[in-house]
Amino acid sequence: MSAGTERVWIALHGPGGEDGTLQGALECLGLPYTGSGVMGSAIGMDKLRTKRLAQAVGIATSDYVELTGEQDLRRRSRVCSCR
Repeated sequence: MSAGTERVWIALHGPGGEDGTLQGALECLGLPYTGSGVMGSAIGMDKLRTKRLAQAVGIATSDYVELTGEQDLRRRSRVCSCR
């Protein structure tokens, strides 16, 4: 650990910062850090997988629709009451 460094405070958003990449690098360097670990960060970036894991262990979640392409988005926008 570097002199004077007690913990790395992660304040990044998106790929590379909250997907487990930075967390893995910090673990390789032996630096403790804030937030979730490598696996939790990686899974959390995949919103559909996170939703399915939560449901699998009995955590109540809101309804959702998986959009897999532009066609799905156009079809859902025609039936959605929100604008």
